[in-house]
Amino acid sequence: MLLCAIATYNLVWHTAIGYYRWNNRERSLDWAIEQERIWDEIKPKEEEYDDEDYGDEDAGEVAAAAEGEADAEEDEEDDE
Repeated sequence: MLLCAIATYNLVWHTAIGYYRWNNRERSLDWAIEQERIWDEIKPKEEEYDDEDYGDEDAGEVAAAAEGEADAEEDEEDDE
């Protein structure tokens, strides 16, 4: 009788939990990791931009902005 009870419990538990897991597999971490691996294989390549692509006028603006940030940092240090 004990073996029948154990067998019935395992059959019902595995059926119910198996069904629940199958229906909710998209919520699992393993599924998400697998989907991310698949996406890494098929994702489109991104274009890489170099400083040369922007031209001379943009380089001057970037240098001016960097200089302004450096001045702001120096002012903060002087205040302390």
